[in-house]
This record gives sequence, C-alpha cells and structure tokens, in this order.
Amino acid sequence: MKDTKRLFSHKRLYDITGTDRLFLKAVRETVLFHRSNCSDYAAILAHCDFDDRELQTVGDLHKLPALPTAFLKNRALFSVAPKKLVFEATSAGTGGTPGRMGLDWNSAALALKMVWRTFGYHKI
Repeated sequence: MKDTKRLFSHKRLYDITGTDRLFLKAVRETVLFHRSNCSDYAAILAHCDFDDRELQTVGDLHKLPALPTAFLKNRALFSVAPKKLVFEATSAGTGGTPGRMGLDWNSAALALKMVWRTFGYHKI
C-alpha cells in the first residue's frame, strides 16, 4: 500500500489540492486491496458493476458503491484474518445492533502516525 503510506507521510498535513492525485491513487489502492482480500466486498463491487478504472479524478469518487450503516451492522467485512487485528471497535449500536471495525498493525500504525502529526501541527 505504497500510495497510502505516501499520502499519510505527505509533508503538508492540510494540502488538500496538492494531494488530490495521491489521495485518488490511495483510494484506488485501498479498494483493490479490500476487493482482493474480502470476497463479500468483491461481490458488492461486482454487483454494482464497479470498475476501479472509472476513478480518474477525485470527482469520480461518488462512483464507489456506498455501504449503508445498516448493512455494516448486520454483516462484518474484514480484509484481514481476525487474529491479525490489533484491536476491534464497535459503534454505540443505536437501534440495537453495533457496527464493528478493526485495524491490523499496518493500519493502526498509519492512524497513529496521522494522529501524532495532527497533534504536532496543532501543538497539542
């Protein structure tokens, strides 16, 4: 996931326009990773006739199939084996059923890096 790592390492934290192209590459990279590692997500993309080559600009991101919260509350989508998750979180479960998400070591490290950089930028 080299483009995702490059995005998370970009020098200027809030350079939205300067990272549009890299952001798009990271999104495409992430979609391909999840499609390759989660058969349910691959099936959703296929059902919606999604082709990642349609993502040419940030304006094309609306073409990504939406995953409604209600779907995620009733079906967990994991792209890594549960034993590789360093932590798993659940939502508050409004309506009775909590949603679940988890992070592996690589994802957790990227998230922590971004939090650290954001805190540093804002001198927190």
